[in-house]
Amino acid sequence: MVVFSRETTKETGPRYVDPHVLAKFQEPSLVRYRAALTKFLWFITENSYVFSTPGELDDLVVEWKNRESPSRSDFEATLAAIETALPHYKHQLLWAKSVASAWGVAHQPKHTTPMCEGVNVYLSCFMSSLNHARLGAGMHLQKKLGLRPSELLGIERQDVMLPEDRGLNYQDAAVIGLGVRTGTKAKRAQTVQLQGKVPMALLRWLCSTSSPGERIVGYTYESY
Repeated sequence: MVVFSRETTKETGPRYVDPHVLAKFQEPSLVRYRAALTKFLWFITENSYVFSTPGELDDLVVEWKNRESPSRSDFEATLAAIETALPHYKHQLLWAKSVASAWGVAHQPKHTTPMCEGVNVYLSCFMSSLNHARLGAGMHLQKKLGLRPSELLGIERQDVMLPEDRGLNYQDAAVIGLGVRTGTKAKRAQTVQLQGKVPMALLRWLCSTSSPGERIVGYTYESY
């Protein structure tokens, strides 16, 4: 049985995340890391646990998982947050990583039910009636293209190639680049094609009212 020390230790210096490390991450990822790590930090603070080696921290993370029963997503986010804040501990939380790997094998994911066409059109029109026309148009395009919110919100005017931009017929598909600057979940830039009278009209309107370098929807991840 592991017994954790409750004795205080002398600090060896200030500990903080280097700003160059933080610059690698997008704000939604940092928000998720902070939220997950806060739960773990509350656990060790409430119980007056301290650690001085990677092995002790490894034990604490697994103990927190078994006693507090966080979600698999929170557990994995906590590991990622620890390795971000303490890069010298990276690849040293062997037990916690093993638990996360085993959890992934046994985990039964609960898939989100996709939004149907009628509800999407209704919400898009409703947001437009509240003077959020760009948001309504973006919701409709997200459904048509099957995009994640972050992918939609990251599209800039120069990422969209309308058929007329390529010398094609007006009715042909538009090509949209995803993750051109920041990458996607697939860790590379991707493209999607859009067709359809109404979606194409909305895309043309968004593009015509956006300047080069400006995001066509114009909403932050949080507000969206």
